Amino acid sequence: MKREFLKMLGGGAAVLAMAGKLKAATPPGPGRLDRKVTPYEFGAKANGLHDDTTAVIRAARAAAEKGAWLVFPTGKFLITDQVSLSGRIRGVYGDGGKILLRSDKGRAGFLVRELDLADPQRQPFLISGLSIYCEVTFRDQAAALYLIDTQGVHVTGCQIRHVQVGHGIYVRGMSNGQN
Repeated sequence: MKREFLKMLGGGAAVLAMAGKLKAATPPGPGRLDRKVTPYEFGAKANGLHDDTTAVIRAARAAAEKGAWLVFPTGKFLITDQVSLSGRIRGVYGDGGKILLRSDKGRAGFLVRELDLADPQRQPFLISGLSIYCEVTFRDQAAALYLIDTQGVHVTGCQIRHVQVGHGIYVRGMSNGQN
């Protein structure tokens, strides 16, 4: 009986130790949006009818320059081209906004590559809470999210619906930050 109790006690201690390590490895959450940029700041209408691609691209570039988050607040953002997420951008967060990808002439979605992450294990690039609806019929569409040749990217709490061509998430040449 004593031996069983000690086994349980040891197992519990191991679980607690592991939980502490997992908590330390968890990416910084959206509650820590100390620096953020939204497409509204660059003229997005977010009504689902007006093409917001240019505003989203400009917001992504500004977030990369400032080392900030790209945040999609409430609204319906129409994107008809590929949006590059690179440089010092900290992450992308859906804060009630919906993203509508629509194109029949080219790829539409988010391309994550060439991130400038100081420590991908402690400060990973986080894609969180996005709600993406795909209406892309271009035959070479690969995905709503392209993760290409980078490391330290965490995708969590996202919904990608109605993918007609390609994949919801396409991953090529990624690592978990442990080379």
